[in-house]
Amino acid sequence: MQLSGRLKCIADCVSPGNIAADVGCDHAYASIYLIKNDISPHVYALDVNDGPVSRAEKNIRLYNCENQITVIKSDGLKMVKPEYGIKSIIISGMGGNLITEILGNSPWAHDGCGELILQPQSDVWKVRRWLHDNGYAISHEDMLYEDSKYYVIIKAVHGIEHYGEEWEYLYGRKLVEYKNEVFMKYLADSLIKNDNIINDLEKAENKTQTQIECIESIKKKNRIIEHVLNLAAHE
Repeated sequence: MQLSGRLKCIADCVSPGNIAADVGCDHAYASIYLIKNDISPHVYALDVNDGPVSRAEKNIRLYNCENQITVIKSDGLKMVKPEYGIKSIIISGMGGNLITEILGNSPWAHDGCGELILQPQSDVWKVRRWLHDNGYAISHEDMLYEDSKYYVIIKAVHGIEHYGEEWEYLYGRKLVEYKNEVFMKYLADSLIKNDNIINDLEKAENKTQTQIECIESIKKKNRIIEHVLNLAAHE
């Protein structure tokens, strides 16, 4: 089956042979891909809503994966048990706050799971910090551009790791190390976008204190982005 570039990148992060949980499975395309490509022997496709659960079950039957994919209506990982033997947890298409909430509500995932594959739609820095605060090391990051959006994908494994500088949480040390081309374009685009906002705000004749603080905040962001771009160029 044909996956979007985002879902394929996520699914390909799963270590071969691992039983996986696909949280927020929607159509179960990633789950089916894992089975059809012999990456996972079994996948638990999870979603909290009836619509996605029904769509997942329909697609799983269509691709004859009923014996290898178990669909569970679940709020996050709440209905998953440690004895299922899950070693890879996929959580994608959600905000960073929700992702960390789902993981925080599943203590067993800290001990029984080998790896997390996460694709936060927002607050990526919060996900990175949560991982480091909860016994995970970031082993890989990727960024891709699809449907006019930038997506970050994080793979984390058990380990002790902490970043020493703010930019590493904001933008991702691994993306800098890998000189990810999409990431570099994202940074350049961010600079342009921020400069346009600054220019618009500075046109105001009588700036409010809020506008002044906003300008300084964006300028600070730009200094961090320029620092990251410089680091990536010389890594």
